[in-house]
Amino acid sequence: MTTAIIEEKSQVEPPSNDSSQTVSNGLEPDRRNMQGWEPISKIYGGETILIGFDTEYQAHKGQNNVLSYQYFACDPSGEISWNGIFYPHKTKRRVKLSWFIVHVITEGRKRCKLSRWPKRVYLIGHFTLADLTTFDDFEEFKTEFDAIRRTYCTITKDTAIVCWDVDRHEHKIILILRDSMLLSPAGMQSLKAVGRLVGVEKLELNPGEIENMRKLLATDPKRFEDYALRDPEIAVRYCVRIMILNQELFGEADIPPTLSSIGINHLLRIWEDSGVDKHKVLGTEEHVSQTWMPSLGRYVKRRKTVPTADRFCHESFVTECYHGGRNEQYFFGASAIADWIDFDLCGAYTTAMALIGMPHWDQMRPTKDLNDFQPHVLG
Repeated sequence: MTTAIIEEKSQVEPPSNDSSQTVSNGLEPDRRNMQGWEPISKIYGGETILIGFDTEYQAHKGQNNVLSYQYFACDPSGEISWNGIFYPHKTKRRVKLSWFIVHVITEGRKRCKLSRWPKRVYLIGHFTLADLTTFDDFEEFKTEFDAIRRTYCTITKDTAIVCWDVDRHEHKIILILRDSMLLSPAGMQSLKAVGRLVGVEKLELNPGEIENMRKLLATDPKRFEDYALRDPEIAVRYCVRIMILNQELFGEADIPPTLSSIGINHLLRIWEDSGVDKHKVLGTEEHVSQTWMPSLGRYVKRRKTVPTADRFCHESFVTECYHGGRNEQYFFGASAIADWIDFDLCGAYTTAMALIGMPHWDQMRPTKDLNDFQPHVLG
């Protein structure tokens, strides 16, 4: 469990002394006079919010100096949103991830976008490995997340954090990390391509500016902020669309960790609707065990999906035999001048997989006869 105790008061903007914020009940200012106030229908009070995060930095002497942390936050529909940017050079140090989360939520409440603290936060980045390392406490929390395809994401378990507001009230939050790059279609994994999918164009900089962001911040801070704030918005807007798709397909308002996981869940749903037993197809079975829980003072049933004995006995051999695709090079150097033809079967993998019937896991046997491997044989 990660505990977020907010002590970095020097990083929080001082409270406003605007006299127009009249006190309505003697305890807190009248929200109707606050900047950014909107009717109650535009204030989100649900349990889940999405926070997109991004950083801009300048390379200097082999180290990345963080210039800004920016965010885009919204409710699951994407209709109620707010964004912001924070410059760590004012405090001469990087911020902690825990402070960043609390800062975004606090700003949402100050701007009357949130009526209460959320219980679940989707933290979203595009190639999270690059930006998570810019937080001051990265070494402390990096083990809370899972490494997948050279980036970070939440897969095995959610991260529980405890946050404290300015009144020292405790708020327990479930933090789920998502990487929009892992949810992007093949060939469209750049942030620019993802932006086109959701109709939010990524802003472009002039040649040489991306390598010298410090100069851009000093000479044109407005364009720097426009560029910086656009990236987390693209990531969040795309994840909102994925969440809506997941809701339509499976009735679950969640953001899956990868795009392929949506396909797997869709396939399992098709099997279930068609009356196909997934355990018979996959050669698995459910194993039930009893685990003693000291906190409950009793045994608790644990269900776990494991391979059947027949599959388990042969699985290691089959795994060792798999080496992926094979490319051949029959000569070295430039080829002869001729017409070269590369034969390829369109949809070869899906066509071959369509031939697979119900596997007979209990009839598995080794063979050295190549004639045993026919089109209808799974081997």
